[in-house]
Amino acid sequence: MDLKIVNKFDIQLSKKRELKLLSSLVVPSNIHALSISVEYMKKWFLSKFHQDYFKPESIYIDGKHIFDDMRRFDKTKVIKRTNPALGIFPVPDYTYDRETIDQSLGGLDIYIRRSNYEDSFFKDYDNKLFIQSRFEANLINFTFKVRLDTRAQQIDLFKFMKLAFRVGATQGEYIDMDFHVPLTLMLQLAYDAGFEIDLDNQRIINNIEFLGYLNKRSEVPFLYKLRCINGRDEYFIRIEGLYTHIKATDITLDEGERIGQLDTNFTIEMSTELRIPAPQSFIYFSKTENLILEGIEMEEKPVIGLYTIKVADLPDMNERKWNRYIKTEYDEEDLSKPLSIKLSSLFNGDFKAVLEYTKKIMISPSAYIDIKLYNDGYEKELTVDWDNCIISTKENMKSIRSVIGIYVDLEYYNNILINAKEMYSDRLKKETKLEQ
Repeated sequence: MDLKIVNKFDIQLSKKRELKLLSSLVVPSNIHALSISVEYMKKWFLSKFHQDYFKPESIYIDGKHIFDDMRRFDKTKVIKRTNPALGIFPVPDYTYDRETIDQSLGGLDIYIRRSNYEDSFFKDYDNKLFIQSRFEANLINFTFKVRLDTRAQQIDLFKFMKLAFRVGATQGEYIDMDFHVPLTLMLQLAYDAGFEIDLDNQRIINNIEFLGYLNKRSEVPFLYKLRCINGRDEYFIRIEGLYTHIKATDITLDEGERIGQLDTNFTIEMSTELRIPAPQSFIYFSKTENLILEGIEMEEKPVIGLYTIKVADLPDMNERKWNRYIKTEYDEEDLSKPLSIKLSSLFNGDFKAVLEYTKKIMISPSAYIDIKLYNDGYEKELTVDWDNCIISTKENMKSIRSVIGIYVDLEYYNNILINAKEMYSDRLKKETKLEQ
């Protein structure tokens, strides 16, 4: 679209936006990310064997709670682990930063000031509350040690593992993971949103109502469930389709041990590297000073414009208080007839699956999706054909370029997604897809 300069000397100062926000940096628990990595690698390793090959009491994970095995198994079985036995030893590489990609060289102030609340996954425009998350890649080195009774078992299993784990090669897959959201952040959000909190006991009084509030304004599902490290129910977000990368670097075997007159306890040792994403930080934006979190004031800077044009200002929320989910543009040079735009390319993945599911059970997508189109700076009346995902205007357009905003009732959408994918059943699993 060509823009015409009305007066190149007529420089007008745009209206300064009055939105001032305080932004606070919250660093999540790295132990939670490590525990997910250990759980993932344990499942990955055991998936290559028959279900009953390793007895549960013969599996040892370095770093877990010292009394965990005593709690779950007969103590006589724990004291003497029978072969075949498996030991898993994770060692995180805390210096790994993807060749400085994940480094923050400017300090906390610059790190926070580079953040934009518009990139947040949680948006409460009514109360001016936003949450943004930044991810980083973690590198964890794993050593798997398998102990067997005889030399023959050791050699046979060595050959099998070399093939099954593709030693010397790399592999990867997309998985869904639940990440813990720091409780202090949730308490601050609840307080700012008007929910009653108990600071002494670190809890939100009406958790169910607060969970509905979260999912109504979040682009990813929030879950409320037990956090095993402290035995409390806390909040998690489900992130889908995260890529994990595994490299089995080498595998070795030893000469066993001599016990009396017998050679036994032959060991196979395999080293692997896991690269897995996890939240590096959460950034919380609010208008008021935080009682729990500390903030740095952020202010929109005035912008100088050189052209006088009518710009479509898509609202952040529609009349039903649904957040804008998608914003896109459409160009049509033929202005002699009303627009007819096929939107199916915008609906993919889980969003498309939920759309098709609601149509299948005879619920109109209009119940939770609202589409707006702006042309020449004004909203245009639309009709929607949900069977073919086509929107049509009732009048001809004046401008080549139209701006389209899609608004979604995220509470309805996230509840459908949580139930369909059974997200409460497991915090870590391979990427799941709904039927489309």
